[in-house]
Formats: sequence, structure tokens, C-alpha cells
Amino acid sequence: MDSHTSMISHTSITERKSVPSIKQVNPPAFGRERREVSIGGSITDSKSVPSITNIPSGNNGQINDRLEIFTLGRFLVRRGEQLFTEDAGRSRQVWKLFKYLFTYRGRATHPELLMEALYHEEEPKDPDRTLRNLVYRLRRLLASGLSPEVDPQYIVLSQGLYSFNLSSNYWLDAEEFGLLCCKANKKAQKEPHEAINLYQKALSLYQGDYLPENLYDDWVITMRDYYHRIYLESVDNLILLLKKAGRYSELRDVCEKAFLIEPLQEGLHIHFIESLLEEGKIGQAKTHYNYASSLLYREAGLKPSAEMRELYRRITSGAGKGPQEKAWLLPGERLGSVEETGGPFFFDPQTFLKLSRLEELRAERSEQTAFWGCLMLARTDYSWKDSYKMEEAMELLGNVLKKNLRKGDIVCRWNNNQYYLMLMTCTGQKQAEKVLERIKEYFLRSNSFDGVALRHTAGPLNSAGGTSRRLRSLA
Repeated sequence: MDSHTSMISHTSITERKSVPSIKQVNPPAFGRERREVSIGGSITDSKSVPSITNIPSGNNGQINDRLEIFTLGRFLVRRGEQLFTEDAGRSRQVWKLFKYLFTYRGRATHPELLMEALYHEEEPKDPDRTLRNLVYRLRRLLASGLSPEVDPQYIVLSQGLYSFNLSSNYWLDAEEFGLLCCKANKKAQKEPHEAINLYQKALSLYQGDYLPENLYDDWVITMRDYYHRIYLESVDNLILLLKKAGRYSELRDVCEKAFLIEPLQEGLHIHFIESLLEEGKIGQAKTHYNYASSLLYREAGLKPSAEMRELYRRITSGAGKGPQEKAWLLPGERLGSVEETGGPFFFDPQTFLKLSRLEELRAERSEQTAFWGCLMLARTDYSWKDSYKMEEAMELLGNVLKKNLRKGDIVCRWNNNQYYLMLMTCTGQKQAEKVLERIKEYFLRSNSFDGVALRHTAGPLNSAGGTSRRLRSLA
């Protein structure tokens, strides 16, 4: 798990009573002047150190000739339909040079510093010639597809120093993200609806860490942390504005997207649960409380904070504000908190689908695969027509699952003869299959029904085709 995912908060990201007051977030020092980004407040100008958000982003030249650079969550460069980075691995150092120059755009860089960033372990025998060759290849690459008389001039050499040309025709997602956040901050107090729209546009650009493929390059870390900090603050500001406007469904959409990037931010889960309680959705609030507390305990060994425990008290007392819904319960079961049960959690099919999708995406990002399983009761004696016997067999299987699965595993009674599972503690296919074999063995020991067989299958959550898509097709 990367360093950002491990940033765990026992409390909300910021105070949740109103739009936060001005908080200075100082961006890295480079460029011509400074603009201090005030998350939740305004932006002030000074003359010392700049923010990336002060730099114009691709506002020159024709839109069809504009170079588009994507850096948040993935690295991609294109012009119109032409994709430059399709074979980025074959020109790794060329693209690394480009990344360094646009990351520190607004600053001219000495060749020695460039070579140190590009070849920090072993420098070439002729560094000057190597750098000139990389710059030449990069210029040719970025000019491909343009008419011969057009010189895009993305890379500039002046007085022996290299820099990214801020006047060139380009668009950078990180710049656009920063600019939109700054505009939203300015409008948050007096024009909250416009601020909400701007925040939503900004957050749609943030697909993950800045230049994630350069995880271990020191020169990327400062900017990665900067954009990540702006992202967290903007998420919280947007949540506060939506909460104040009573737009709880949109608030949960924001949280669910943020879970894919920051699944261990307890504050996000608190916002999500509170919005459900505001609408009287007690059952869903309880379900998400169980999921969140299980996730935090499983991934970080954390028990619910005082604020989460207070939410659980509200849930169990039915302290919602809207018309209360009835929670879906497994026959004979009652959903409980992490403190109340050491076994799995039982969720309804709709919630299970949502959780399986979240876990699929989280597994893809973290490369830590969880596994799913399916248990199906099938009649072998077709003279056995009493439906109540199948119901009794399903209740028996549910009790076996409750007693023999681990804390944090997730169970869903899918229909009248199937259970679906998310085996969150399994680390491999064989282990998942052993778990299901053990469940089958315990069930057959306890089974007093003739004419019924238990079948099972298992697989990784991020397997081809997608578990959640498979389940939706069965729904």
C-alpha cells in the first residue's frame, strides 16, 4: 500500500460544521512568483515563491494542435487522436526528462541537475552528449504529427539552461486541477452552488497520485504530496458544501469516489454514514459502519474512534432524521459492530454489489487482491419439493458461515439457494478454496437433510470480467 493510502485519520478530514476558514497550503517553491493556495478561503498574491496554479495552461494556439498531458493517476500525452505514450517504456528516459521539465515549469534547470535526476545511480560517460540527444529526441517526438512549418517549442534552451516553455500550446491536468480548486475556494462563501460545480470538475481530474509510475524519484515527491493535500482538502470542502445544501446523495457519490483513492480515511466514512442517518437510512448506515470498521481494523489494526462509536450509538438507537427504513437481515441474524462479533458481516445483495465493486477497484490500485466465493445448495433428490426444507438448509449454512468465517469477511445471501462471500483475509486462490472446502465439511457434518448437495467456487476479486459485473448479471 502506498504512502498516501496509509495516511489514516481517526477523525474527519477537517471540522464538519461549516466551510473551513482559510488554511494556508504552501506549494513547492519554483517559478516566477508566489500564490498561496487557501483551501476553503481565498487566494493571495505575493512576490516570493510560486504555486503551480499561477501558470496558464495551454491557452495559446489552436485547440486541435494542443498537447494534452495527463499526470494524475497515470501518465499519458496526446494531441487529438494521436497518443504519444503508447510505447512509453521504450523511451523511458526521454519521457522522464519531459516529466521533470513540466513538473518544474517556470524554472530553468542546469544540465547537471537534469542528469542527476535522470541518472541518479550511474551517470553516462558523456553526460552532455547524452542530454543533448534526449532533448533532440523529445523535441522530435512532441512535434510529430504537426506540419513541418510548425515549431511547437515545448523545450527551451537559454543561456545553457533548459526549461519548459510556458507559452507553448499545452494543457496539463494537474494545472487545471489546481486552477479549478482555487476558483472554487474563492466562491465557496458567497457562491456555494458555483463552488460545488467547480470542485466537482476539479475532483473528476484527480484519478490518483501525481506521476505514480515515478514512485521512487525524489524530485516528484514534493509535487505529489502537494496535489494530494489539495485533493483531500477539496474533497472535504465539497462535502461540507453539499451537506449544507442537503444534497446527501451527491455527497455519498463524492465519498464513494474518494474511497477508491483514500479507503482508510475514517473521516470520509463518517461523512458517508452521517448522510445516511440524515435521510433515515438506518440499515444502510449500519451496513457501512460495519464495512468501514472492518476495513480499518483489517488493514491497519484500528478500532473505531470515539466519533465512530458515537455514530454507532446513533445507529442502534435509530437516531436518524428521515423516515426510517428496515434493515435487511439474514434469518436469525442481527448485524453487529466489530466489538460485538468476531465473525463475518452479513450484507444485503445491493450493498454487497457496491462493496464488491469498491474492493475490486481498491485491489487494482493496491495490487492486494481479495477473493470471492460462491456457495450453492442444489437438490439431488427431485422428489424433495418442500421449499421450507431448502430455507432450513440455507439457515443452517448461514450459521455455519457465521461460526467459521473470520472477522472482516463479508457474506451475502444472494437468493433462496446461494451465498456469495468476500474472503478478505485470504491471500491466494488455494487458501480461498480451502476455506470453502472447510465450510462444506462443517455443513455436511451438521446437515440432516437428504437430497441436497453443496457446491462451491472461488476466484480473485479483480479477475477478468469483474466479480461485480458477474453479480450484476445475475441480479
